[in-house]
Amino acid sequence: MKVLFFVDDYGGGAGNVVQILANEFEKKPDITPVVAFLNPSSPNYKLSKTIRTVEYKLSSNKSRNLVLFFWRNIRTVRKIVREVKPDRIISFLDNINTNVCLSLFFNKIPIIVSERSNPLVIKPDGLYRYLRPLAYLRADKISVQCEHFMSFMPCMKSKMIATPNPIIAPAITKTEYSNNGTVKFISCARLAKIKQFDLMIQAFAKIHSMLPNSILTIYGEGPERVNLESLINRLDLNDCVSLPGKTKDIYQVLSSSDIYLMTSLQEGFPNSLCEAMAVGLPVVALKCHDGLTEIVENDINGILVEMNSVDDFINAAVILAQDRNKMKSIGQEASKISKKFSVEHISEIWLQNLN
Repeated sequence: MKVLFFVDDYGGGAGNVVQILANEFEKKPDITPVVAFLNPSSPNYKLSKTIRTVEYKLSSNKSRNLVLFFWRNIRTVRKIVREVKPDRIISFLDNINTNVCLSLFFNKIPIIVSERSNPLVIKPDGLYRYLRPLAYLRADKISVQCEHFMSFMPCMKSKMIATPNPIIAPAITKTEYSNNGTVKFISCARLAKIKQFDLMIQAFAKIHSMLPNSILTIYGEGPERVNLESLINRLDLNDCVSLPGKTKDIYQVLSSSDIYLMTSLQEGFPNSLCEAMAVGLPVVALKCHDGLTEIVENDINGILVEMNSVDDFINAAVILAQDRNKMKSIGQEASKISKKFSVEHISEIWLQNLN
């Protein structure tokens, strides 16, 4: 069975998941994966060199002529399908899903479309917002990252499947936790407004006043860097808050920290949070949607705090940091997530839904 994946780029969360799945599919003797990148700009850093790839550029949605814009995209998708001749199609990201389904509306190849954010809140832009429901009539199955998201299209709920992101088991896990020394808080994400790192830094200022030996390191890069650096200066936190940029060894920096923080306004399936848990890090996170309860069991493998409850977030972080035994027990439970969302298990869910 030849399976054709559609995604935008090698980089990013969707591209990362597609590469993991394609690599795993290739191990199956009866599966031949092919990956079509529709707006590639990043280098191939993970996909097996033996997997066939197809690269095209979809038209920009800023085109003045919408008919021409959609026709060019439809023509591109059809061309790829003619070249590859797949038995099954898996498409990632809402706009790409819409293009794929509209292009193959009268084609009988089974299609799974995959939403990669919280579709209850995040909607496609412009005309895509109105075309997506029509396009998804063509989809055989609609994948979402949490069961909580299955209600985003009530009329198509029978097509919905939950496919969490696969978590690669870390080669290193946390064994020692802070014991009256420096408490190392950490977070990892793009420096964007939706991650609310300004809120995290303001909260940490109060945490630091109660835990003078605490530090916060935020790994990542993005458009909010200048604003966050200015905030750190204003709050006089330069000695205890740092923004070192991206890291090439996420599991290493996580394992050398003590507590992971997340203050995002919105998430789909939070990969960095799960990676921290897989290492064995206790996490304190704002519950930006109820789907997080499918990942974090409160006070068992992490701590979830209701949105807008900043004081509760601060108190939870301080109490956890002061209780080494609790940090250890929560961290040990958190590490089990790498089995729950293992590459093998999540790949098997996808394979079962291809049949």
